[in-house]
Amino acid sequence: MKKVSTLLILSSVFLFLFCSCAKDEADTTVAVVNGETVTKEEFDYFKARQRANVINYYISAFDAEVDEDFWQTDFNGTTPEKDLEDRAINECIKAKIQLVLCRENGIYDDISFVGLRQKAENFNSQDKSGAIGLKTIDMSAFYTYYIDTGVMELKNILGEKELAPTEEEINACLENFGTQEENYTAARKTAIAKKYDDMIEKLCEEAVIQ
Repeated sequence: MKKVSTLLILSSVFLFLFCSCAKDEADTTVAVVNGETVTKEEFDYFKARQRANVINYYISAFDAEVDEDFWQTDFNGTTPEKDLEDRAINECIKAKIQLVLCRENGIYDDISFVGLRQKAENFNSQDKSGAIGLKTIDMSAFYTYYIDTGVMELKNILGEKELAPTEEEINACLENFGTQEENYTAARKTAIAKKYDDMIEKLCEEAVIQ
């Protein structure tokens, strides 16, 4: 009986240490963007989403074979693994900048990776029988979902303020839609989207990364 009790205690201690290590790893800071922390969970999220893009790029550009050595193979001075990490961190930076704008404009209160995941889990747990519209958020893409949704709202908000396009900018976009009056709204949205993309690109370039 004593041996069983000792084994249970040791197992509990091991489980506690394992969970603590896993939590510490998830909370590990990978970078700080304008004072906002990027955790390993966020970094791994974008690595997973960029993985297929990296593989396809090296197959297309270098006719690479995706074997056990693929990620460490040097292609013109870089490896797919380094490329993947660079792409992921760039996505993290862009995400943080956009989410901060969402918070500043009252779209989200908690813009942390953990906070948005909890928001998605809470949404999925609600009874939406008979409800119209989205009923489940894909947890493998929840972060991207909230970023994309927030960006749509941002464009609507900022499009009435600092990103409001001039008539000249709208007319330049209208050429791509034709001259029909009903296409004015679409052209205006396109002009706002361009100004938004330019703003985000500039903010990413100016971001302080630690």
